[in-house]
Amino acid sequence: MSRFVDRSSWGILAILRGTVVALCLLGGLADCLPSVGPSLRPIDPVEPTELQWARVMPALIAQADGVTVATITKIEEDWTYDRHCGLIAAILHQCDAPTTEKITLDGNRNLWTWTQGDFGLHVGERAVFVWTYVWATETFQCEERAGMTSQTCPTDKLPALTSDLDVLPVADSARVDSLRHR
Repeated sequence: MSRFVDRSSWGILAILRGTVVALCLLGGLADCLPSVGPSLRPIDPVEPTELQWARVMPALIAQADGVTVATITKIEEDWTYDRHCGLIAAILHQCDAPTTEKITLDGNRNLWTWTQGDFGLHVGERAVFVWTYVWATETFQCEERAGMTSQTCPTDKLPALTSDLDVLPVADSARVDSLRHR
């Protein structure tokens, strides 16, 4: 007696069965992969301590290129300024470079920030944003063509949030304004 089962009459069902099994296996594998980006957990802006208001905030606000009170309308990853991280590196937890987040505020102003770990900003959050311009290298594209060309890597001048103290509660807007106009 032969153990071979003739499934030629199954037709499309045999193909669908194989596809379903493959998708289930891939779905299970995807759950095992670590997340490359930061975990997004909404955290409200933190009020600086009185010591920070006295010693840190005056210099931070004086050196800022801009201050705006706005609401976040969109947050998205911007890989333009990130390093490549392949599947093997992700599995081995070797993707330790910061990830770039592009934050769109109402009025279509964009700010960038680089995060590693938890990321506390969230859509709908209204705050005082204290930003400065930074030069950012388009690392992703530069690494892709590194072996094919001798061109320099392009850089962009971006308005950026560089510290946790760059996002303040709206209630501090008058205090920030008075420091800005000193």
